Amino acid sequence: MNLHASQSEIDVLEGVLRRSPPGEGVVATKVALAWHLRQRDSGRTLQLVQDVMPVVRASRASTHGDAVASCHARAALAAAEASALYGETVEAERCLGDARANLDPAWDPQAEGDAWLVESLIARLRGQAERLQAALRQASRCFARLEDRERLDVAQAWIAFERTAACPDAPAGEDWAAAGPGRAADAAHDAIQAAAQALALSCTHPATASRLFTWAGEAAHARGLVLLELLCVLEGGAAIHGLGHYDRAARCFDAAALRARATGWPLLVVLCDTHFGALLCDLGAFDESRRTLEACIESLSAHPRGPFLASAHAALARTLLATQRIAEAVAQMDAAMALLRTGDGQRDLAAALILHARVLAAASQPGRAIDALAEARRLVDARGFDAMRSALHQAEADLHHRFALARPEGMTLPSPALHHGEAALAHGQRLTGWNPRATLLDFLAERWAETGDHERAYGYARRALAAKERETAQKMSYPLALLRVRRHAEVRAGPAMAAAPNASAAAHPLLPANRRAPRIL
Repeated sequence: MNLHASQSEIDVLEGVLRRSPPGEGVVATKVALAWHLRQRDSGRTLQLVQDVMPVVRASRASTHGDAVASCHARAALAAAEASALYGETVEAERCLGDARANLDPAWDPQAEGDAWLVESLIARLRGQAERLQAALRQASRCFARLEDRERLDVAQAWIAFERTAACPDAPAGEDWAAAGPGRAADAAHDAIQAAAQALALSCTHPATASRLFTWAGEAAHARGLVLLELLCVLEGGAAIHGLGHYDRAARCFDAAALRARATGWPLLVVLCDTHFGALLCDLGAFDESRRTLEACIESLSAHPRGPFLASAHAALARTLLATQRIAEAVAQMDAAMALLRTGDGQRDLAAALILHARVLAAASQPGRAIDALAEARRLVDARGFDAMRSALHQAEADLHHRFALARPEGMTLPSPALHHGEAALAHGQRLTGWNPRATLLDFLAERWAETGDHERAYGYARRALAAKERETAQKMSYPLALLRVRRHAEVRAGPAMAAAPNASAAAHPLLPANRRAPRIL
C-alpha cells in the first residue's frame, strides 16, 4: 500500500466503495481509504476502522494469512495516527502496539516501516525528541532493506527536517528556494525537504522562507500531509510577522486556524491561538493577547509538550513586558527557558534568550541579562542566525542604556547604547522586507539627542514618526487583520480543551469503550 495518496486516488477508492456490496469484499478498500484519510479526515478514519475491525478480527480467529486478516495491522496503524492527532496519545500507543502484534510481512511488507513512521508522529506530538529520531532511523532501515525508494526518501527527508528544526544551520544560499516551486509538487519528500530548507532560511532570509513555506504547504496538502501543511502555514506567517507585516501574518494564521478547527486536532488549534496571541500584542490588543495566551498555556499544561508550551510562555512574557507587568513576565520567561533547556531546539532557544534578556533588564537584573545575551550571541554566531542579529543588538542597546556596563569591543560611536542601536538597524535593513519598529527609531533619536547631534536625532525622529504612522495604519486602516484576531480570541468557548461533539469520534474496537471523543477548542 502506498504511503500517501493524491485526492484523485482517494476518489477512485471512494468510487470502488460506493459500487461494492457490503461484506468482506470491501474490507481492503475501507482499510486503504482509512489509511489515506488518516490526516485528511481523521474522524472518518476512525469510523472506517470501527466498521472493519469486527470482520478483520473474526477472519483472523478463523484462519491465518488471508487478505482480510492481513488488514489488521494497517487498520490499527491508521487508527494510531488519527488518535494521536486528536491528542489521544495513550490510545494511539495502544493502537500502535496492536498493529505491531499483528504484522503480516507476507501480505503487507511495508507495515513494519510504516509503524516506525507512525511512532515518529506520536513522539513528535508528545515532544519526545530522542524517540522521534530513533523511530525515523528505524523506518529508514526497514525501507532500505525492502528497497522501497519512495518510503526511504520520505523517512530521510523527515530526518533532515527534524535535524533542521532542532539546529538549523545557515544554508549555503537561496538556490533551493528559487528552484523549489519548479519541482514536482506531488512528491511527499519534496514537501518535507522544502519545509526543512524553509526552516533553515527562516533564520537568515525570512521573506524567502515564507515563500518556500507556502510552496511546501501546498505540496504537503496535495499528498495529504495535513500536519506538515498546517505547520508550514504557521511558520510562514511567523516569518512574515517577524518582518512587521501584520495583515499578511494574520491571513496565514487565519487560514491555519480554520484548517485546524476543521481537523479537530486540539494541539494544532492551540498552536494557532498562540500565534494569534502574539499578533494581538503587536496590534496593541494587550488584554486580549494575555487572555488568549493564558488559555493556551492552560491547555498545553494539561497535555505537556515542551516546545509548544515554551512558545506560549514566551509569547505571554512579551505581552506582559509590553504592559509593564515585569515580575509576571520574568516568571513566564523562567518557565519557558526551563522547558527549552530540556529539548534541543537551538533556534527557539536563541530567540527566547534574547527575549529573556530584555525581560531581565526591565526587572533590574543586569547580571542575568548579560549572561542570557552572551549565550544568545554564541548561538547566533555559531549557527549563523542572521535574522536574529537585529533583535540581539536591540536587547544589548536597551541593557547598556539602563545600566553602566563595559564598552563593547570596537565601539566608535559616542555610547554603547548607540553602538548596539545602530547595529540593530543595520542588521535589520539587510533583511528583505524588514520594517524598523518606531520604538527602535525613537530610541536612536533620543540617544543621538543626548550626545548633542540634533541633526541625526531629528532625522531619526522623522523616521520614527513615519514608522508610527505605518504601524497605526496596520492597526487601524487594516481592520481585517484586527477583526480576524479578535474573532479568534472571542470564539473560544470555555477552556481550550473543552470537548466538542464529533460523530466520527465514537469508540472503535481498537480503543477502550470509555474512550473520550476528540477534544477541540
